[in-house]
Parts: sequence; structure tokens; C-alpha cells
Amino acid sequence: MTNILGPRNLRGILGKTFEIYARNFLRLSAIVAIVEVSVALLQGIMSHVKVESPVLYILSSIVAVPLMGGALIHAVSEQYFRQTIGIGRAYRFAWRRSGALWGATILTFLAIAAILIIAIRIAKVISPEAGSTISFIFAAPGFCAALYLSISWVFIYEAALLEGLGPIAALSRSSALVKGDWWRVWGIMLVLGIITSAIAAIFGKLPEAGTIIGSILSTPILVIGNVLLYYDLRVRKEGYSLESLAGEIHIKPELSCTKAWEELSTKAFTLYQQGQHSEAGEIVQEALKAAEEALGPDHLDVATILSNLASLYRAQGKYSESEHLYKRTLTIREKTLGPDHPDVVSVLENMVELYKKIGKEDEAERLEKRVKGINSKNQ
Repeated sequence: MTNILGPRNLRGILGKTFEIYARNFLRLSAIVAIVEVSVALLQGIMSHVKVESPVLYILSSIVAVPLMGGALIHAVSEQYFRQTIGIGRAYRFAWRRSGALWGATILTFLAIAAILIIAIRIAKVISPEAGSTISFIFAAPGFCAALYLSISWVFIYEAALLEGLGPIAALSRSSALVKGDWWRVWGIMLVLGIITSAIAAIFGKLPEAGTIIGSILSTPILVIGNVLLYYDLRVRKEGYSLESLAGEIHIKPELSCTKAWEELSTKAFTLYQQGQHSEAGEIVQEALKAAEEALGPDHLDVATILSNLASLYRAQGKYSESEHLYKRTLTIREKTLGPDHPDVVSVLENMVELYKKIGKEDEAERLEKRVKGINSKNQ
């Protein structure tokens, strides 16, 4: 698959998540293992010397886990530009943003914890009987508010790490990205949570280090999916691109990474000139897929590739496929440029040639009249 940020639906996010996971399995797992194993060893030492302290929980939840999350986010971003993820680079980058990561974590924890505590106390005051229906009813709004904030702030690490925002700004930025897409974000995160929880539960049944293994195997999946969803929202709302991502992680991207469809289209044109029509068709299809993923299905660059592929199919005698692609090209250009634009005329002229070739004289004549009418307007 081509390295493109999005936009993606649920299926696309899951597919790309497991593609990235499989391709970078060892290094992504190693990033998680560094924290999980270190915390487990520290816990074992403290247990051996019979020292019980909440400090370990604080270290893992507020210090180590945000760093691990930041390192994973950097690794997922880096793999778009380099064949090998740098574990050291990932942690160094996360460390430089550690203040914002820790601050955002603490603010989120305090806000959600405060809401839950207040909700529970109000419920107890109103209905002291534990577990009663009335108690649950009065506590429910607090739980809903906590869930709402959890989803609204789900991208705080990406905002802090990639955009360099402070703790409060990261919370605000995440909320802005989720706004208008809360239910979609919740649904996708729920699916990712179910998948990763199932993996963690299966391996958690293993003796000794099962829980650690389960976490090492499942955590990268959750983070990759979360990052891809973050990319998706920025692509849809801001036109986010690989160039932008490269700047945020301080990597200079190559053209082959940022505009893959242009390079593929050039390669296809060369093959076509050499008479290798079948090979050229396969390359154009790759270019089309890359452009659609990067720009959306209704972009003018997509229309250009569709037109090229339609002409290629026409030369190969695949007239039905060619007609379908010309019609799709025409729809995009008419919608974007207007019905009388010269680029619309060029598609109509190609369709006229196609219809004459396959014996649809009435259609060809109708489009020819339209072309003459447009040309007369534009003179």
C-alpha cells in the first residue's frame, strides 16, 4: 500500500493499522517492552523487599506511559519516511516533549477523576444505599461527562508531541479536532479497544509474564489506530499532508513519499510511450489509489488520473471500463470547474471519440453539440 495519511473510514484505519503493525512489529513491540518490562522489574524488586508504595503506580501511569505513547506516535509517523523505525530517536523525541505529555496526562487525570468523585459523592448523599437504582441514576451524568471528556481529549499526546503544544493547548486542540465527529471517534476507538482488549486478555491467561506479553502485543495496535484517526481528522478538516507531518517530526520528505501519485503517473506515461499498455495500466491504478487516499475521490488530480486511465482502457479495447471512468471524470470536473470549462470540453471530446468507436452515434452527436455550444460561449 502507498504511504498516504488519509482520509480513511473504519475499514481503512483498521487495514492500515495492521499493515503498519505487521511491517514494524519488532520495533514497535520493543518500544512498549522497554516500559512494561522496566516497570515489572521495579515492581518485582519492591515486592521482594516488601515495600508498598503508590509511587510505582504514579511513575508508570504519569511518567513512563506518556513517554511510551509519545515514542510510539513518533515511530508511527517516522515509518512513513524511513524504512526502519529508530527506537532511540522515538524516545528522544518524546523526551523533548515530555513536559507537555506529562502535563496533559495529569490535567486529564485530575479532571476526569474530579468529575467521577463528585458524581459518586452526590449519588451517595442522595441515596446512601450502595448499588441502588437511584444512586446509579444520579451518578450516570458524571460517568457520561467523564466518557465525553475521555473521547474529546483522546488526541492530547499527538497534539503535544507533533504540534508542540502545551498541556492546556493540547486538550483544547484535541477537543477541536473531535468536535463534530465525537460519535465517529468514539465508535472507532471502541472497536480498537475491543480488539486490543481481546488480545491482552488472551495472552494475559499465560502464566508468569502473560499480562506483560499481552500489553506489549496489543498496545501498538491501539496507538497506531489512534494516530491514524488523528491524521484522518486533520486531513478532512485542514488538508493535512505528509509534508506537514514531516515538518512536525523534523524530517525532510522526498517527493516519492509526499506525492506518490505524480511519480507513478509519470512512470505509467513512460511505459505507455514504450507500448507497454498493460504495465502502464497497473501503474495508473496504483496512482489512482494513492491520489484518492491522499486527496479524496473528488479532487481534480484524481480526475486527471481517471481520464488517463480511461484513455488507456480505450486504447486497450476496454470500452465499458473506459466509458465509466470518463463519466466519473466528467462529474468531478463539472462539479469543481463548472459545466463550460475547457477541461470539461476535453473529457467530452474523448467521450465523443469513444462513442464513435463503439457505434453509439446518437451519444456522440449529442456530446458534439454540447462541445460546440461550450466553445461558442467561450469565444
